[in-house]
Amino acid sequence: MRDSTDLNGKPQSGAGAPDQVEPYEMWRQRLDKTPSGAPKHPAILKLLRLYCTPDEADFLSRMPAQFCSPSQLAKLYKTDIPGINRILEGLVRKFLVAEMDCGDGVRLYASMEIIPGFWDLSFMRGNLRSAVHFLRA
Repeated sequence: MRDSTDLNGKPQSGAGAPDQVEPYEMWRQRLDKTPSGAPKHPAILKLLRLYCTPDEADFLSRMPAQFCSPSQLAKLYKTDIPGINRILEGLVRKFLVAEMDCGDGVRLYASMEIIPGFWDLSFMRGNLRSAVHFLRA
């Protein structure tokens, strides 16, 4: 469940925490706003749970749709840049976040849609066996 703590586990200040909504559902709602969508269905939530942890789903549910820098994300999430970089590296490896190298060491990041996006890229990495297993379950 989503609580009123930041990515470092520290309590956030401010008026009241948002409604307690499961992080995968929040991520699904964000994905549903993209052109490919993510309809409300138990199979979609099952799929999203295969891709990341609840903390990562919470991170993705609040990530801006446009490309942004680690420093911008650090301000948004109220955490340090090295922590944001660790999270982003993991999400890039899972194809959940796109990374753009702008040169001179500048990298920008944006969350991926489902299709085309992390679903397709998972198969390109040779993850077909787990996808077939998921679809049969």
